Amino acid sequence: MINITHIIAPINEAFVQALKAIWANRMRSFLTMLGIIIGVMSVVGMLTLIEGMNRSFASLIGELGSNSVYVSKFPAMSFGPSQRMYWRRPDLTQADADAIQASCPAVKSASGFLANMMDVRRGNMEMVGVSVIGTDDKYAEISNMDFESGRNLTSGDALANHRVAVIGADIIDNLIPDTDPIGAEIKIGGQQFTVIGTLVRKGKFFGESQDSVIYVPYGLAQTLFYGNRHSEMMLAIQAKSGAELKNAEDQLQEVLRRRRKLRFDEPNNFELITQDSLMEIYNTITGAAFGVMIAVASISLVVGGIGIMNIMLVTVTERTREIGIRKAVGAKRRDVLWQFLIEAASLSCIGGFLGILIGSLLGIVLCSLLSLPIFIPAWAAFLGFGFSAAVGIFFGLYPASKAARLDPIAALRYE
Repeated sequence: MINITHIIAPINEAFVQALKAIWANRMRSFLTMLGIIIGVMSVVGMLTLIEGMNRSFASLIGELGSNSVYVSKFPAMSFGPSQRMYWRRPDLTQADADAIQASCPAVKSASGFLANMMDVRRGNMEMVGVSVIGTDDKYAEISNMDFESGRNLTSGDALANHRVAVIGADIIDNLIPDTDPIGAEIKIGGQQFTVIGTLVRKGKFFGESQDSVIYVPYGLAQTLFYGNRHSEMMLAIQAKSGAELKNAEDQLQEVLRRRRKLRFDEPNNFELITQDSLMEIYNTITGAAFGVMIAVASISLVVGGIGIMNIMLVTVTERTREIGIRKAVGAKRRDVLWQFLIEAASLSCIGGFLGILIGSLLGIVLCSLLSLPIFIPAWAAFLGFGFSAAVGIFFGLYPASKAARLDPIAALRYE
């Protein structure tokens, strides 16, 4: 039978000795652990931030609807000179939305909308940079708008260009704080509108409010935005069900290609934006950020590991006589190996633990500042601690083996 006590007791003793040695040289130990702390802190902090971003973005994308697709003149993401090519594409129009609604059996609703940032006033109060969206009655259902009070835009409002508006919570807070907003008058771009509906508060996403928004009939929006080339119409399409989404995409592409007289070998001169395409773009961005984070953390951990190896070599030199005495009174090579290996691992693990604490606090602060959900993934803490332990063992192995190989007689003579 193997006596477990004989195995555990030396390890416990080595661990106690390691803690005493670390405490005896607190400042040196802390500076040695700093690289480990920074590396683990980076991993845990960034993973907490990314997890908050994932949950917030998933919630935001979910609001688009699993059976919705958006049609745009531009890709969901494009930079640089390629933008010029997209500007030459033909504009989308409300007539395109009407044609899709009439010709696509899998489509439940189709709505055109355009948006721009404008200043809004009421009396002496003003809001700068409010998102004004021009659309019709069908857009509310397609985009899952939730009403707090009042009513939605109607087809009559859109056709007759009634000067009416549905407003977000920020407009109420800043311009209509002390009275019933329904029926209140506001000025958008110098033109007067009557508030007919208010929306449920959504809060912030990445520190930006989702409630600084106003919906008006699209005909009036075209007048408000006239001459602004950044106000390009998009189409919001709702399939009859999630299962019909692919059929709806195929049918609306066929309608738009026919209306634009594209040959079979010509690519689309419009873009379809879905939940899946947005998530793919998002995952690409966060994947790149995660890769950079891993690279930075790896460098920090390697630097920290080298620091641990260096300080353990110094420690072995400083404690050469101690090693000689231990061996002279019966300590075996493995006992000395365990002592210094556990000391190196303890340095690294304590650094990892501190890195987890600081990284968690950093992630919480960043998520709070960016108005993101706070969630610290348990696997991130285990990952950080596991990496730090592995680094300590790997970089502590050489100094420990060097200590274990010391000749006791030579060690006792060492000055």
